[in-house]
Amino acid sequence: MKRRGLCVLMLAWAAGAACAPVWSHAEAPLPAADVMQSEVPGVREASPHAATRDEPGTDAAGVAAVIAEFDRALAQGDGQRVLELMDEDAMVFESGHVEQRRDDYAQTHLPADLRFAAGVRRTVLRRDAQLMPALAVVLTQARIDGSFENRAVSLDSTETMVLRQDAEGWKIVHIHWSSHDRR
Repeated sequence: MKRRGLCVLMLAWAAGAACAPVWSHAEAPLPAADVMQSEVPGVREASPHAATRDEPGTDAAGVAAVIAEFDRALAQGDGQRVLELMDEDAMVFESGHVEQRRDDYAQTHLPADLRFAAGVRRTVLRRDAQLMPALAVVLTQARIDGSFENRAVSLDSTETMVLRQDAEGWKIVHIHWSSHDRR
């Protein structure tokens, strides 16, 4: 049931149904002294109808906080915190691979993702979010530079995260990472 709801969400979002941009932000590259960006860039409201904390399911600040905490946990190698921010049924798409549940991700790609994050600097270039009642889609474009497994890394990266709000707060239910060499 949860999976079908996610498909319906993505179709509705793609068609622009029942959702308006809640926040959007583009940021200039970070100075070279910054090791890794671990916070969501400053969020600005993109619509006069932007969500407020009082409206159920439209807590833009709550969504931004989860994304910032996820980025921070990954950058600092805190795998346990990464997993706490994810729903147990979260699906992760990465490099053509699919992890069907959070536990699958924990046992397969998470250890490599933590090592990767430790050796690179990720600069968020743009982040946009669309919120619907109890659902959010966050789209991020980033640049990644550094090294991994003794190889230089210079990538353009995209990330899609879908979050769902329940009684416990916002949880990540889907992540899709894609990247390519910047050459």
